[in-house]
Amino acid sequence: CRKFLRWTAGGKRHKRAANTRSWAEAEKLKRDLEDQFSGKVDESKTEAKMVQDAIKSFLLKKTVEKLSHGVRLKYQRLLDRLKAFCDERGIYTVMGITPEILIEFCATWEELYPSSITQANQRERLRSFLGFCYQSMWLRRVPDLPKITRDEPETQPLTPEEYKRLIDVVYITVGN
Repeated sequence: CRKFLRWTAGGKRHKRAANTRSWAEAEKLKRDLEDQFSGKVDESKTEAKMVQDAIKSFLLKKTVEKLSHGVRLKYQRLLDRLKAFCDERGIYTVMGITPEILIEFCATWEELYPSSITQANQRERLRSFLGFCYQSMWLRRVPDLPKITRDEPETQPLTPEEYKRLIDVVYITVGN
């Protein structure tokens, strides 16, 4: 079949061979190209993304964003735990990550991260991953995560006794 696909974009004419022997297949390619230009998304074409592949893509994005190695390790550790958690429950695709699964996953943080501040930071990292999956069209929407209240008191200034003790220790250490 000597069918060519022709279109104009940005004031420039384009032409590409359909590279098929079937007229029907060439017509399907044409419709796909028309859908692409009109902004339609074919739901049947979006295949389920494996959790491990989504994690790999997300971490690559964080590398491209030039995040520090330490921050990338924090994402890696959290997402490895998420993958292991999903594997235990037989969830292998991103679409299988439901709000119920995320609530169960967040419930395991109490013993891993005693600090509510750390738990809140982990929640934001997890939300970042889920937002990436949504933007990549692997999720229909970003599932809600449980709210985590930061209940730790703010750091207070030293009392006069604590300040004196600190100065004495520093003076002794520097003096020797």
